[in-house]
Amino acid sequence: MKSLRHKFNILVLSLEKQIFRGLRVLYRSTHRKKRPSSYPFLTGDSFRELADHIYDETTPSFNSDAVNSGDIVFVGSPFLRIFLQTYHQKINTKYILIEHNGDDQVTEDILPYLDDKIYRFYAQCALVTHEKITPIPIGVENLHHGNNFLWLLKKVPKKNKVPRIFYHFSNQTNPKERIPAALFFKTHQLMDTITSFIPYRPYKNLLNSYAFVASPAGNTLGSHRTWEALYLHTVPIVKRTPDAEACASYGLPLWILDDWLELEDYTEEKLQEKYLEMMNTAKFDALFMDYWITKINEDQRIIRGEQ
Repeated sequence: MKSLRHKFNILVLSLEKQIFRGLRVLYRSTHRKKRPSSYPFLTGDSFRELADHIYDETTPSFNSDAVNSGDIVFVGSPFLRIFLQTYHQKINTKYILIEHNGDDQVTEDILPYLDDKIYRFYAQCALVTHEKITPIPIGVENLHHGNNFLWLLKKVPKKNKVPRIFYHFSNQTNPKERIPAALFFKTHQLMDTITSFIPYRPYKNLLNSYAFVASPAGNTLGSHRTWEALYLHTVPIVKRTPDAEACASYGLPLWILDDWLELEDYTEEKLQEKYLEMMNTAKFDALFMDYWITKINEDQRIIRGEQ
């Protein structure tokens, strides 16, 4: 009887997973051209909504002559190099560049394009540092992918969190980083996971109950789950990268490691102390679009000589 019930539960979870995926695919296909902002939350499309000009998969071309002083140009990550090589050269004024919505990384080959015309470059996948580059968070998943942000509006971060580390990710995404991490996590006495599919909301409730979540790099160095955790005041544990260090410098509670082995000697008591210490100094302003809108508006005023 127990074996039969177990098989039934597995079947139900499998069907639920397929239904969930099917509904998301249907939503994406019917909302392909709708790219709503998720304000006040951080998403690529929330940044996209700020732009005066857009170059991504929805735009077949770009009119460089239409860019005026202080304008905001949004470029989808996969199109960044094409934009810089083809259209940036034809722009004849200072503007603000925002890159988001993709996995392509900003590396040293981009630096020669950062001339006087680009006043500020807000980059999602920055692997290099430069005075013109301001790393921005990947944030949570875009609304047009079928995610529902109402839970963020209603969900209050749990105060009495379990002083342990939760992890739940697919090794197929960035296996070079995630497989070694998963092997270590399985041996750590203070790390918990689930091995089966879990629906979206129960997952968020589980995440909300933990003080920490281990967040190895996925398709990009950032991860949507890192930012979901931050909204719930669950501290993400990440490996050191330029964009992680930049986001920590904004006051966000990111626990940055050089090696996962640094977690080896922690006890629940030490994790509790670490969590309280990080929460006491944490600032969450950079989790919301108003923080970035203020920065971008300030850049515009400087470019246009309004200060």
